Amino acid sequence: MLVRFVRVPQQDTERVRRELDTKGQVLRGVRFLHKDDDVLIPVNCDVQGMEMVERDVEVVQRPRSLSEALEGVLTDEQMAQLRTSFDVVGDIAVVEVPEGLEDMEATIGDALLSVIGGVRVVCRKMGPTAGEFRVRPVRVIAGEQRTTTVYREHGCNYELDLSRVYFSPRLATERARVASLVRPGETVMGMFAGVGPFTILTARVQPAVERIWSVELNPEAVTYMKRNIKRNRVTGTVLAVQGDVREVVPALGRADRVFMPLPKGAHAFLDVAMAAAADDAIIHFYHFTPEDVRFEEGAALIQAAAEEADMGGEVVFQRQVRSFSPGICQVVVDFRVTRNAP
Repeated sequence: MLVRFVRVPQQDTERVRRELDTKGQVLRGVRFLHKDDDVLIPVNCDVQGMEMVERDVEVVQRPRSLSEALEGVLTDEQMAQLRTSFDVVGDIAVVEVPEGLEDMEATIGDALLSVIGGVRVVCRKMGPTAGEFRVRPVRVIAGEQRTTTVYREHGCNYELDLSRVYFSPRLATERARVASLVRPGETVMGMFAGVGPFTILTARVQPAVERIWSVELNPEAVTYMKRNIKRNRVTGTVLAVQGDVREVVPALGRADRVFMPLPKGAHAFLDVAMAAAADDAIIHFYHFTPEDVRFEEGAALIQAAAEEADMGGEVVFQRQVRSFSPGICQVVVDFRVTRNAP
């Protein structure tokens, strides 16, 4: 197919691409080409004031990966820097743009839109998960200008705003696992509940549960959680509570099962979980740890918390949930609590 291109110096590629894209003049489905120290940008019309060339090229189908979508667009050096992993939450893709590629963020965002069907927004991570509410700052770099979406998982729908609440799609398997363990008549304490993915799925999987407390500090997350409780038809089973777990949980009574999916630092609240656990209860404790001690450290922390509370118990299950960063992973430890006789 004979395609028209504009020829621009390598250093002007991103600026010109943005200008052409704003006017709807970039031809989709055709890769950028390199010619000497210049880049050829495919266009769907003649562009006045710019050098035009024609090439006989193949119109490609949807690229199979981010690397493939950016082949011929980024230099070899830039491709070596590119982070190809990303998360998809609803119709939003969340990507990390490494130092040195900041000027190419829009190009990377547009490439992701071309790779993933159904994605309408691409957000860039602007920093680590931090602050009182453990929220990660993000910025839209391509697609629609919004950070709200509806995420679907295991038959449940969760409305959320990625710029205002914590949410990780990477815990989907864990949410299904623990929900499947809940038995009829159990009372569940969901600490650090966010927009409700652990607690709401549990109510859907085990509708004969006695009660599920869903406790969250972030008021924005609680607002979304209440909407999601109605959206997923578990009103009356899942009870949303806004507040600090140290202040709220002791007043709610003891539970047969405790969820602790705090992004980081859940070990600092093990004393709260122990106090909330009924005899023979199960605590699902999530912990970030060096990979070389991934099981030893988590098990030791929860065992020490039980002893400090003058309680007994045993680890009944543990596994690595996911890798987090080089040498660091997240694990889950399921701990059965034994309350000592008074």
